[in-house]
Amino acid sequence: MLGGRLDDAVVKRIRQRIARFAGYSEESIEPLQVVRYERGQKYEGHHDFFDVCDVEDKISNGRRQVTFLIYLVDMPAGESGGGTRFPELKLEVAPQKGSAIVFNDCFDNGAEDGRSLHAGQPPLEPSTVKYAINGWIRSQSVYSHMGGGSSLW
Repeated sequence: MLGGRLDDAVVKRIRQRIARFAGYSEESIEPLQVVRYERGQKYEGHHDFFDVCDVEDKISNGRRQVTFLIYLVDMPAGESGGGTRFPELKLEVAPQKGSAIVFNDCFDNGAEDGRSLHAGQPPLEPSTVKYAINGWIRSQSVYSHMGGGSSLW
């Protein structure tokens, strides 16, 4: 996890940008998470709005409404893997340093949007490492049951 501490200047700036872009309060943003994929590592297709392991968390904090995936590195020339694939949309996004993909996990009425199914594709070249930051926005404050404070977990 990147910055369970909200007083870190870099984490704070990233969270402020996410909140400003999405129109949600910072209190609705989960702690940021860095992901790292090497050759052959991937994240199978999934929806961010719900995970059967997160039932209690979903009740406390609401479902994930919006996903931000901020790419920290480019894929090197000749690398054809490492993208983020959306099979329902027949779309794959190649990482570009400093860019982000943002998508709604749910419709405005709160219904889950199945088109948000996505997968982290594995880098194919031995020297390629993919880095990104996940930022998820909940429908409710992630602090409401934690009493606020500057540290989340």
